[in-house]
Amino acid sequence: MTPEKCALALRVAPEAFKTCRLCIFDEFHELNSSSRGVLIDVIFGTLLTLSPTIRLQLISAMVENSNDIKSWLEEVSEYPVEVIDIKWRPTRTMRGVVGLQKNKFLESLSNATLKPRATKKMIAKTPYFALFGLQGAWLSNETNEYRYGKLGADFSFEFMKDNFKMGSWVNSTAEQLSYYFGLRGMKTITFFPKNKNYPFTVARNMQMIPNETNKITEEIDRLLLIANVELGMESKLKELINKGITVHTSLMTQTEKEVSELAFKQGVAKVMLATSTLSQGLNLPAEVVLLAGTELGDEFNNVDPETLLSRKNSQFLNSIGRAGRAEFANQGLAIVIPSKPIHFNNEREKYNLIAAKHAAWFLEYQDASQTIESPLSTFLKQLIEGNVDPDYISDEELALLPFFTENSPIPIEVLNKTFGAQKVEKRDGTSISLLARPAINKIHDNFKSETNSPDWIFSSARKSGVTIFVVQEMIKSILEIGIPNFEQAKTWEITKWVDLLFGVLVNMNPKSLRPLLYSFNTFKNNEVPQYNEIIEYTGWNSTDEWKKSWEMVKDNLNYYYNSKNIKELGEGIFPNIRITNERTQGSFIPTVLKLLEFKGPFENLSRYAGVLVSVLEEFWKEIQQSQETKVPYMLSLLPISIKYGLNNLHSILWYRYANRNRFAAKALGLYFKEQQLNIDNEKEMYNTIKRNKKAFLLTSQEEIMKVLEQFNYTEVEIKALLEILE
Repeated sequence: MTPEKCALALRVAPEAFKTCRLCIFDEFHELNSSSRGVLIDVIFGTLLTLSPTIRLQLISAMVENSNDIKSWLEEVSEYPVEVIDIKWRPTRTMRGVVGLQKNKFLESLSNATLKPRATKKMIAKTPYFALFGLQGAWLSNETNEYRYGKLGADFSFEFMKDNFKMGSWVNSTAEQLSYYFGLRGMKTITFFPKNKNYPFTVARNMQMIPNETNKITEEIDRLLLIANVELGMESKLKELINKGITVHTSLMTQTEKEVSELAFKQGVAKVMLATSTLSQGLNLPAEVVLLAGTELGDEFNNVDPETLLSRKNSQFLNSIGRAGRAEFANQGLAIVIPSKPIHFNNEREKYNLIAAKHAAWFLEYQDASQTIESPLSTFLKQLIEGNVDPDYISDEELALLPFFTENSPIPIEVLNKTFGAQKVEKRDGTSISLLARPAINKIHDNFKSETNSPDWIFSSARKSGVTIFVVQEMIKSILEIGIPNFEQAKTWEITKWVDLLFGVLVNMNPKSLRPLLYSFNTFKNNEVPQYNEIIEYTGWNSTDEWKKSWEMVKDNLNYYYNSKNIKELGEGIFPNIRITNERTQGSFIPTVLKLLEFKGPFENLSRYAGVLVSVLEEFWKEIQQSQETKVPYMLSLLPISIKYGLNNLHSILWYRYANRNRFAAKALGLYFKEQQLNIDNEKEMYNTIKRNKKAFLLTSQEEIMKVLEQFNYTEVEIKALLEILE
C-alpha cells in the first residue's frame, strides 16, 4: 500500500497493526520528500510503537547516510540492524551529455536552406556531439577519464531567417535520439521530467521504427480491447505501438500503462517515452536511457532551493539508473539532454568537461548520494521551542496534531521513535514527546476554549486526516442544517448522502475548503467555486452565487456517476472540447483524465466525504449515548463512491470484492441491480459477489447481451467485460 493508505488504516484501526511483524518500504529515500516525508516518518514511529517486535526492511539505491539510519533503528528497534551497502553493480552504465559542436553548428547556419513552401523559415542540420565518462559517476576532473566525439546522429532544426530562434532543443533531440537508438534495436526509455504531455507530443512526430517483433501480440490486443472500452474510443497506443513506440504517463488509464509496459518488455516497442514517475520502482529492459531536460515542471512554484535540488538529484539519478538493469543487460548507456544545448569546443577539452558538468551536475554523484533528513525534525523543533502558529504551519503538519492529543489511541510517544526525533537535540535526557507535549496541549486547549468545540473534534480530525479547523467548520455547517435522524439515515441511498454532503460544503468557509477548491480548477469552468488568496474569508457568509456554483460541481459529479467511460464523462463536463483520441496538451482525453488524478477534484471531494462520515459518527455516538454506534453502511461507502464514480451498492461491492476496474464494476452493478443484498452482513455480501462472478462467467454472451443492451452496452464492451473478469 502507499504511505497515504497506510496512514488512513492507522487512523481508523491502529489496533490492527499490533500484530504486524514485517514492514517492507521500497524507495525509502522518499522520507526526504517535503510533501510526504512527515507522514512517512510518523508511520514508522507508529508501527514501531504499536508493534515493538516489528522488523523493518528499508530499500533504496539512493541513500548515502545509511549509518545514520542504522543508528536510529538500533535505538528504537528490538532487533540488531544490518546495513547491506553494496557499491558493486553487476552491470556498468556509461553516463554522457549531448550537445552541439560550436563550429559545426555555425557552419550549419550558413548552409541552411529555405523550407519548402516557406518564405522565412529555414531548415538546417548539424551532428550531435557528446562527452562520456569512462568510470561511471563523473568524479574525476582529469580529461583523460572522458571521451568526446560525434554521436552518429544529426540534429535537424528550424529557425526564422530574419530573427534566429531555434525550436524546442529538448523535444527535438529526444525525438531524434530515441529514433536513432531504437532503429538500431536498442531498447530505449526517454524520460521527460518537465511536462507529462511531452511524451505523446514527441511520439506523434516520431518516424516508424521497423522491427521484426513489432507485431501486436494476442495479450497486448486483449489489453487494448479493455483500454478502448474504458476510454470509449480507440486508444492512441495501438497506432504508436504499430510504429514501434510506446508511452507511459500519469495521463493514461491503468490498463493503458499495462499495455505500454508489456509492449516494451516483449520488444514490440523498442522505444518508450515516459514521465519520471516510471523511474520509481518499475524494472524494464532498457539498454539506453535518455533524460530529456534538466528541469522539473513545478520548480518555479516558490519551492525551497535546497529541497528542489534534492528532488532533482533523486529523480534524475533514479531515471538514469534504469539503464542496463542486471536481469536484462550487462551494460547500459545514459545520456542527458540539458535544457539548454551545450556548445562544445573541439580545441578545449577542459572547457567541454566544465560545461558538461555544469549542465548535468548530478552525473558527479554515485547512485547512493542522497542524505536522508526527515522534514519532521523542523516541525518537532518548532513544537519544542513553542513557535508553532497553526495559521502558518502546513496542512500536513497541522493534521498530525490530533494524533497526539488526549485520548488518542496513538500515543504521543510515537514521536520518540521517528527518524526526525533522532536529529533533534534533547534537553537533559528528556524525551522528544515530553518536550513537544506542552505545545500540542496548548494548541489543543486554546482551540477548545476559543471555539467551544466538542471533545471528540480531535478524534474526528485524526480519523479523517484533516485539520481541526476543517472539522470545526463542518461541525458548524451540520448543526445549521440539522443532524440527520439516525434511524431514518439507515435507509438513505448514496444519492441522499451526496445531497447532504453538498448541503454541508456550501455552508463552510472557503478557507477550510482550500485544497478542494484549488482542485476544481481542473473543471476549467468559471462557474465552479474557486479559492482566491486575496479574499478575506473572516466572517464569511454564503451567497446565492456561491450556492449556485456548488450546483455546477454536483452536476459534474453526476456526469461522473452516469458515465461508463472517459468519453462520456468528458462529453458531460467539457462539451466544448473537440472529441479526439489525440493525447497532446489540451486535447480531450488528457483534460478528462486530469479529473481522476491523485488529488484531483473527485479524489479531494471524497476526502471531505470522509470528514462527513467521521463527524456524523461522533454526533450519533453522543445522541445514542453509545460508543459502539456505527454509521449507516451506505454512508460509510460515500468516499469510495465519489472517488470512483460508483453510485449504487452493487457497483461499489463489485469494485471492492471482485475486480478493481470501474468499467466492469458499473456494468456488473447494472446487471445484478435487482438482486437484494443484506447490508447488515458484509461477509454475506462478499460471498454473494464471488458467487455472482462465477455464475456470470458461465452465462452465454447472448444472455448477457439481453440484459445489458437496455443500458446501451455493445457486444464489444461485453467481450471486454468478460476479458476483465477472466
